[in-house]
Amino acid sequence: MGCKSSKDKDPSLDMEDSEATESVRRRQNSKVKMRTAKTQEELDEACEDLFLDCDDEMTQMHPGEWDCDDDFEYVDADYVHPVSASGAPCEGFDPNDEDSIREHYILRDDAEWVGPAGAPKCGSFPGITRCDVKQMGGNTWCPGYGESFNLRVGPNYKKYGKKSASREAIYSVVSMDVMRSNPPIHHIASKMQLPKVDFTVNSQYVKPILVVNIILPLTGPDWTFSTPSDGPSLQMVAVMVMKEKYAKMFDHLQTGGAYPAIHQLEEYMRVAPEENEDGCKADTYRWRWKFIGRAEGKLPSLIKSWNGKPALITKDGRLHRGNGYVEMDINVAEWCKMARSSLNSMFCTVPERALSIAHVIESREDEHMPEQTLACMQIDCLECFTDDASIYKDHPDLLDANEVFK
Repeated sequence: MGCKSSKDKDPSLDMEDSEATESVRRRQNSKVKMRTAKTQEELDEACEDLFLDCDDEMTQMHPGEWDCDDDFEYVDADYVHPVSASGAPCEGFDPNDEDSIREHYILRDDAEWVGPAGAPKCGSFPGITRCDVKQMGGNTWCPGYGESFNLRVGPNYKKYGKKSASREAIYSVVSMDVMRSNPPIHHIASKMQLPKVDFTVNSQYVKPILVVNIILPLTGPDWTFSTPSDGPSLQMVAVMVMKEKYAKMFDHLQTGGAYPAIHQLEEYMRVAPEENEDGCKADTYRWRWKFIGRAEGKLPSLIKSWNGKPALITKDGRLHRGNGYVEMDINVAEWCKMARSSLNSMFCTVPERALSIAHVIESREDEHMPEQTLACMQIDCLECFTDDASIYKDHPDLLDANEVFK
């Protein structure tokens, strides 16, 4: 069978080609018009019917569903810190990038430190470049993704209970130390050397460094039925440095240039450290600190029902102020029985599990919403959650606090 000649060509094809050519020409002309300064009405007229009408079910576009050759212009895109071929951060310091902050303040050879002379420097437990929690290697940690946590948004959260993805974390985790102690050590930042930061925060109460000291009992399953708050413990001490773009927001607290979460943090750090251990959930500001633990992968039934749900830090939390830092001590031994039981099940399986951990200051008023992640980190298959003293032989990065802090 022979091919059709040009005389035999279907007339409808010429019409389709003509329409396609006209469509391309019209789009190009419209783009030229849109690049000049226009009012909204003029832009609407220039755009005509170039945009799709999307219904509520259209949530994302797949790579094959759009024309990658179109000349899109990207405005205000999120900064992506460049990396070398090895995956390590490139030269240069970005004070708002998680890995760059850690490299600058902890890992570089000429990093500066402040604290008691002869005291150990923070950061004994090895970390890795930030990555997806499922891609981490075993027995390590890295900064987490604040955007992966759904937090409260207004208005009227009490009535509607709406939540949405958080903005990125305000503080970046730069170091972690894991240590065994008996009894647990409180206000541990006063006994360590912390990184010397290059900036200040324009606040009497909020500091550029935040230390979170999580104290876990090491007395086996019995601790779920009692509260041995002064017994053998495992302590996870994370040091965080504020991203400088958030530090600058404290210059604008009175002029409306700061996020609601920044106003909330200022109020919390002003009020909470002055409150005593007594109080109630409704009116004690110190009881607005929330801890969120999310285990990844297949979970035991006891963990599954609590996984990813926030726990309010109440009487089990202690706030300490120091030179350029604030420390929050969280003693899990003082949690309620149900929470202790769930957490015990979670940490008993830590050697084979990845966890995402976040801290949030709870917002209850519209003026402080949306909530924003204060700090977060990821840990993967840590082998040190055991009361077996022989763990030191295989893990020299695990500290014996009673020896280190004599």
